[in-house]
Amino acid sequence: MRRVVGWVLACALGLAPACDSSGTLVGGDAGIDAGAHIEAGPYDDGSVGRDGPVDVGSDEDAGCGPCPAGASCQAGACECPAGQVVCGNACADEQTDAGGCGGCACAGVCSAGRCVVTLQTGQTEPYGIAVDSTSIYWTANYNSPGVVMKMPLGGGPGTLLASEGMVWPHHIVVDATSIYWTTVLGNTVMKMPLDGGTPVTLATHQMEAHGIAIDQTNVYWTAIDSGTVMMLPLGGGTPVALASNQNQPMQVAVDATSVYWTTQGDGFVKKAPLAGGPETVLAAQQNYPDGIAVDATSVYWVSVYNGTVMKVPIEGGTPVTLSASNTAPYSLVLDHGNVYWATYGLGDAAFENGTIMKVSIDGGETTTIASDCDCDPYNLAVDDTSVYWTNYAGGTLMKATPK
Repeated sequence: MRRVVGWVLACALGLAPACDSSGTLVGGDAGIDAGAHIEAGPYDDGSVGRDGPVDVGSDEDAGCGPCPAGASCQAGACECPAGQVVCGNACADEQTDAGGCGGCACAGVCSAGRCVVTLQTGQTEPYGIAVDSTSIYWTANYNSPGVVMKMPLGGGPGTLLASEGMVWPHHIVVDATSIYWTTVLGNTVMKMPLDGGTPVTLATHQMEAHGIAIDQTNVYWTAIDSGTVMMLPLGGGTPVALASNQNQPMQVAVDATSVYWTTQGDGFVKKAPLAGGPETVLAAQQNYPDGIAVDATSVYWVSVYNGTVMKVPIEGGTPVTLSASNTAPYSLVLDHGNVYWATYGLGDAAFENGTIMKVSIDGGETTTIASDCDCDPYNLAVDDTSVYWTNYAGGTLMKATPK
């Protein structure tokens, strides 16, 4: 006995033996009401229609292909429940599952929706870090010889660039052709090509050379024990003191007209003209200010023992607290809309409970990018997608995506 297939669907799929241009059945079964519910069933030979069974409600028919368990086909695409994403043949949690973090390609630990990856291990006291469009650069080794290292941005082994005669290479910056760094116990400012070569000593007798910054023409640094903020052409020459008699000048930043720095000994944030001239106090009573950065409108810094991230207009004014209640915030960097900083923790868990944080340059909610890392993040770098940092005691380089 033969039972009737659902002809309305059959017409639409071109399976019916006779349908007119409007989709109405004609011929032997034309008397069937096309708007009525029609029970589908097999022919005597077990088939349905001309081409076998048709699963009316399947993902394949909706244009998705097979969807993972728990997902459904929506507008031609498989969709997982809220908070999950399709990764291969499974639904993965965007916040906690490595498979659902960082675009389904997290090779590390997924924390709060960010993929945290260990890029390098076994480094001895890694300290400064910088990135460009292709590579990551860092300094390491408190004891002589210190090292300057490089690795591909996408991951891979580290390459030794420099080591001979360096005692504790410290902060590091890069431009389109060269790497620049300070040696805090070697009292020098150094330079070498991005791809390696012979390091060049730009300046000597810079007692505890520490923070470093560059622009298109000059390199700038602080010398803690000398109490100076210095400037020198990128190609070398005679160093010029832009500020002297400073009480432990630490980090330094630069824009088109001025150099900016923090002084930990007396808690100031200051600036001075690049062309020379008197210094200006931008903020006082900052308890151990350290990392500093500048954009077109404001200067940003951290106060380690106040636990704050601060900003003030570049022309001066009332300092604004962007984030408070941080445990020993240390280094600080900027991108086009956010401030990022590292905290290295205090107390019994000192140097083990550090975090990587961010907040909008306009203030608002503070976001934790990475925590519970059993480490002490020291210095940061950012690019368009990720934040990178060194773990000093842990001996690792880390990366979190998205930033």
